[in-house]
Parts: sequence; C-alpha cells; structure tokens
Amino acid sequence: QEEWLVRGGWVGEVDAPRSRAWGATPMQGSAAKDVVGPYLEALTLFVALQPVDNVAKGHVLHLLSVSVSGWHAAPDPELGYGVSAGLATETCEAVVCVLRLLHSSGADKPLTANRCTPYVCSFLALACTVRTFEEAQGLPVPGQWAVIAGLQSEAGMSLNGLRAVVERFHPESGRFIVRLQPEDPPAAWKKVRAENLRPELPPGGVVARAADGARECGRACLAGVAEIFDDLLREMQAEDLENEDIILGRILHSQLAAAMWEALVCCWGDRGMGLRGSELVELCGGDFSLCSHLARDVLSAHS
Repeated sequence: QEEWLVRGGWVGEVDAPRSRAWGATPMQGSAAKDVVGPYLEALTLFVALQPVDNVAKGHVLHLLSVSVSGWHAAPDPELGYGVSAGLATETCEAVVCVLRLLHSSGADKPLTANRCTPYVCSFLALACTVRTFEEAQGLPVPGQWAVIAGLQSEAGMSLNGLRAVVERFHPESGRFIVRLQPEDPPAAWKKVRAENLRPELPPGGVVARAADGARECGRACLAGVAEIFDDLLREMQAEDLENEDIILGRILHSQLAAAMWEALVCCWGDRGMGLRGSELVELCGGDFSLCSHLARDVLSAHS
C-alpha cells in the first residue's frame, strides 16, 4: 500500500489506470462508469482485510458486491449514457458504509499507509459516484411528489400506489425518506429505494430537477460522513506535530487531504469550488507539506 501511495498507482490485481493519481477524476457523469467499478473492487479488498466483526464486514462486502455487479453490467439502452438512480444511490450506500467501517475499526490507530489508502480510495469512489447523480435517470428530488411502486414485502405492498413527498436522501441506507401525509411526524416517515419511487415531473422541468436532485443527494452524502471528515482532520493535524520531518507521513496526509477535497467539491456541487484534488497538488508546486496544510485549512473551513 505504501508503494501505491508513493507511485500514485494501484498495486495487486486491481486494474485501475495509474495516471489517475492524486484524486484525479477527469470525467463527467457517465464517464465515471469507467472508474467507479475498479474503485469498488479495491475497496472490497481493503474491507476484507479489516480486523472487524465478521457480520459487519459481511454486510459491507455484500453491498460492494451488488454495486460492482451493477457497474459492470451491460448498459441499459433506455438509460443511454447515464446510470440508474438505483445504482447511484446503492453505490453511495456501499461507500458510506465502508467509510463508517474504516472509521470504527481504526479510530485508535495512527494514520499509516494501511489506514490512509482505503480512505483515499473511499473518498474518490464517493466523489465519482456523486458526479453521476445529475445524469441518473429518475432521481427523486426533495420536495417532489412521487408514487410508491414495486414494493414486495407484506408491509410494503400496502404502500404501492400511494403518493408521497420526498424529504431527503439517506445515504446510510441508500434510500429516500418520504412523507405520506402532510401531518405525519418524522417517526412515521418511510425509507424507500429510488427504483420504488416514480417521481412526478412538471412539464419542461426534467433538466432542472436532475440538477437539483444531484446537489441535494451530494450534500446528504457529505453530511453522512461529516463526523469522519472531522476526525480525520483532527488526526492529521495532531500527527503532523509529531511527524513534521517524515516525508512518507507528508505524502500520506496530502494524498488523503486531496481525496477528501475531491469528495467535498463533488458532494457540495458548488461550481465556485471547482478545484479538483489533482489541481490542488499542482497548485502547490508538488510540495506535499504545503498541499497537506492548504487542503486541511480549506476542509476545516467547510466541514
């Protein structure tokens, strides 16, 4: 893993282009399909090596397996170059669960290559996935009415055909929280997957709605990992005081900071924050220490 970080490429059998180092994800929307799969495959290897409860690990590995299969499946002709809302949201669920697993299993350990590398891969996978949201077909938008359909469970079948208002995306479960009646309290709201919602679109509002949905989903993903952001920043700042002269430590931290910045920019969706992780390193003249400090200052201001 140290070799992967220093050389900016992949090791082992994960077939991802070595040119995409330092958080470089030079694609828009559908082009992310070329890299999300390899990122998820790498995360599968990292998760398998985590010293955590086998039940928790098995759940995350299952989520990753389903997502990997979805990204490698033959394209749906009806979607064109886009992806389904179900695949995009399921992948976000898998990546957020990976981040939570990494966070819980290594909170008391230093940020060595064995910890940094899975985090880097996770944040870049999250960034790539969120960038597909705007082209995702049928993505529900908060405030939008949708019809529930296709639920198979006994409790779910009673909801089929009902209209509901979409409240927000819940990245930890890969579902959307919906409210059936205006007077329903939050405890009565339901979590429904994107493929079981039929959004009602106003005439001519498809493009605008897609952009709104992408921004809202991205920000929900960012909120879902905010605690992990904060803890990693604190760890990097604390360790930097002790490892100021260790070159590898600077490389690890700058690599992680650049990946976190990439995820932050993609999830927030603000075009005014268009600086990518790879451009941040270039801006710093390749100075790992400067990159690390600058990235952390920016992240601290926005997290």
